[in-house]
Parts: sequence; structure tokens; C-alpha cells
Amino acid sequence: MAHIRRLVSFSLSLFVAFAASAVVRGQQGDSPSTVSAVWLRGFASTGGELFLAQGENKPVPLAVGSSSRGKSVELRGAPASLRLLRPAANASAAGDKSAGFVPVSEIRLPAGNPKRVLLVLASAGAGGEIRATAMADDETSFPSHTVRVANFSGAPVLMRLDRQVKPVAPGATEPMPYAVLADPKLRDVPSFPFALAAQDDVFFNGRIDAWLNSRTLVLVTPPSAEGRSPGVQVLVDRPKSAAPAKVAKQ
Repeated sequence: MAHIRRLVSFSLSLFVAFAASAVVRGQQGDSPSTVSAVWLRGFASTGGELFLAQGENKPVPLAVGSSSRGKSVELRGAPASLRLLRPAANASAAGDKSAGFVPVSEIRLPAGNPKRVLLVLASAGAGGEIRATAMADDETSFPSHTVRVANFSGAPVLMRLDRQVKPVAPGATEPMPYAVLADPKLRDVPSFPFALAAQDDVFFNGRIDAWLNSRTLVLVTPPSAEGRSPGVQVLVDRPKSAAPAKVAKQ
């Protein structure tokens, strides 16, 4: 168990070091406008409400999604970092959230001032500590009709994207174009193969549905136990008018 805790801690720390500079192509001078957040599967905290703060501004509630991005929080200005907070214990007991907050994590934002940022959060232990990785998540940094892989596992994995086979180091890849594009005149949604392997072990083998104007973020999560394969978490952005998107695992 201690070995797994060390592995998870190492994996998340390593990814934080990579992700701050990965996939950043935002326009200089444009400050972030919104932040959304998602829990890394298998590492969600049960410690109650979270709040987000920047500079001297009043902390605002942060809704963290479990299988998709949570509700966006509006930002003001162009901060270099954000603070993740919990209500202080005495504030919860008194029902007065203005009594104070306890800092949980300091989050460095990606360079380039992207207009939208995604926070990937992972509870790192029973003490309430949360690791947070900020990724540029606007259309300039992560366009429609692309796939992006963020590898949290702490080790390289091998990816198959249609006919391409390439290694994915710990960190975040550049957006990769969909292998096929949907035809808006047709009802059928095309798909293409997508698989992940660790050494000789294929731990994910499925297809990505290429919904019109969608984009797909694949998170590779640390293994849940020693000797187990990494996990996979898929987030699909699509127009609200489209039918439900899916990535089918075979």
C-alpha cells in the first residue's frame, strides 16, 4: 500500500511539472475568462465544498465534475496562479462561511493566458491535500475535431490513434486531429480506433466517435494497485444540440 501511495504521489507531482507548459498556444494579452474543474477518476475527495480565489478577490464556489467538466467559474484579470480553498472547520460548524477558509492548493496557470482553463484535481491523501493541474482548454489551445491525451500514470504509454502508433510520455500531448470527420448531411457518426498500452499490456481498446464540432480529452490515471494497469477517463466536449457522445470500450 505504501508503494502505491508513493507511486500515485510521484505520478501526480510529475504531471504537474509537465502540464503547466504543455499544449499552450493561447494568445498573449488575453486573460483567462473561465475555469472549470474535473476530478481525476479514482482520486476524488470527499472533503466537502471547494472554493477558488485569485488575488484579493472574494473566493467563489467551485463545482468539480466527476465524469465531465464542472460548471465554469468566471475570472477577472490575468492572475499567474489561483488558490484552492475549503471553508474553515469553525465556519462550517457555525454555518458562517465568511469566518474563513483553509488553503488546499496553489495552482499555477498555463502560460499564454488562455481564455479557458481546465483544472484536473486529485486527492492525494487523508489529510485533505489536493493536487491540481491547470490545462489550457480554449478553442485556440484545444480545437474542435481533435484528441488530446494527458498522461498522469508516471510512465510512458503507447497510443494507437487510427493507423498511428506513438509513445505518450507523462504530461499532455498536443491536440491531434480526428482520423475522420462527421458529415453534417448524414445522421451516422463516424468513429476511429483508439487504444492505449503499457509495455505489452493493452489496457484500453475502443473507438472514438467523431461527433461534429466535438473534441476528446483522454486522461490516463495512475494504477489503483500494485501490478495493475493505468486507468482511463474520457471527457468529450460536443455541441449541446448533438446526440450524446460516447467512447466505447471493447
